[in-house]
Amino acid sequence: MTKMSDRKFLNPKTPIIPSHRKKRIPMKKITAIFFSTCMIAVAGCHWVGVRGNGNIKTDQRTISAFATVEASGAFTIEWRNGAPALSVTTDENLLPYIDNQVSGDTLRLHTRETIWPTHGIKVVISSPTRTGAKISGAVKLSANQLSGLRFAFQSTGASEVKLDGNIDELLADMTGASELNAGALQTKTAEISTTGAADAEIAVAETLKVAITGAGKVSYSGNPTTIEKHITGAGSIRHKD
Repeated sequence: MTKMSDRKFLNPKTPIIPSHRKKRIPMKKITAIFFSTCMIAVAGCHWVGVRGNGNIKTDQRTISAFATVEASGAFTIEWRNGAPALSVTTDENLLPYIDNQVSGDTLRLHTRETIWPTHGIKVVISSPTRTGAKISGAVKLSANQLSGLRFAFQSTGASEVKLDGNIDELLADMTGASELNAGALQTKTAEISTTGAADAEIAVAETLKVAITGAGKVSYSGNPTTIEKHITGAGSIRHKD
């Protein structure tokens, strides 16, 4: 018999169904519902962010002078010598999500949200002085006709750097699966540090210093009179004929 204190919780219009008469949902149906829910969740996560509309436009932007660049994401950057300038080419609806700012002598590029461009993001920049860069992610950076005393850069992830010209000193700190193609950059001194599976190709005339940790590879052309190398792991250094 139901206690008096419990009766206030019962709705007299709601039938009480014995447990042996309750309808059970087949396990196959439960599995199907669970699988469908997971697929919807995965699909929703896959398209988080803003997708490009396919209407490719170039946005010319005014910036102040800078000498170094910092970028993360999936930019393709072409860095030229000249007066300060910047242009961004990508899907028209994604342009507002791409930010640039100059702080001190550094130009910073990044996206404010996750975006899905249909044909990538191309950035063309120019500055009268080019001394270094810091890139990460899947950024591709090229700088042609470099000149001056020194160029230093850091790269991480799957980033790529391509350099040419003539400078006195090249400093490179590379991690992950980043790549450096500087065989067309003539240098007097080069210091290359790689961690992970980073690869570098350089040209050096006088002094070469290489530190490799992991499976990195460094190839060089030229006949430097001084070579210092420190290799930990399966890395290698070789002279390129």
